[in-house]
Amino acid sequence: MASILSFPPSPTVGQQFTVGVRTWTWSGSHWANNTATGVQGIQGIQGTQGSAGGLTESVTFTEGMSIASAANIDDCALSAGVFFKITGTAESTITGFANGAAGRFIIIVNNTDQNQIFSQENSASLESNRLVLGYGHDSRIISVGHSATFVYMTGLIVGGVESQSRWVLTATTS
Repeated sequence: MASILSFPPSPTVGQQFTVGVRTWTWSGSHWANNTATGVQGIQGIQGTQGSAGGLTESVTFTEGMSIASAANIDDCALSAGVFFKITGTAESTITGFANGAAGRFIIIVNNTDQNQIFSQENSASLESNRLVLGYGHDSRIISVGHSATFVYMTGLIVGGVESQSRWVLTATTS
C-alpha cells in the first residue's frame, strides 16, 4: 500500500514542506520536489605514494666505433651506439655524420692529443649529414678530453630551405 503525503492546506508561494530528505516548495499551482543534497560521505583511503620521479638509476650509453682522426672527416658513417671516440694524433675538421635518424642522440669525445674542429654547413658532406652549430658559429673547437653532443633533427629550415635534416649541436664541454 502506498503512503500518502499530507501537504499543508492553503500554502503560500515559496512555502516549503520537508519530509525526510526531500523538500517540497509551493510554486503557486503545484508542489515541486527539490531533492535535498545528502550528507557528504567520508573521504576514501589515501593511495600509496608514487616514486619520486626523475632519474634514480645510472644510465649506460652504448659505445660505437672509434673515429680515426684525419685532416678531414666528411660524411662519417656512424655505427650503432650513442657515444664515439675520436682517436689518433691528427687535428681533424669534421663536416658531417652519416646514418642520422630523427631523434638520434650522439656524444663525440675527443680522445686524441689535438683539438678537433666541427665545421657548420660544410659542403664537403651531404646536406643531410651536415652539422648545425648555432647562430654565428662557422666552427666549434673541441679540446682534448672534451666532448660535443648532437641530436639529429628533421623538418628544419636551413638557409631559407624547408624540410631539411641536420645534426644539431646541443652541448659541448669545452
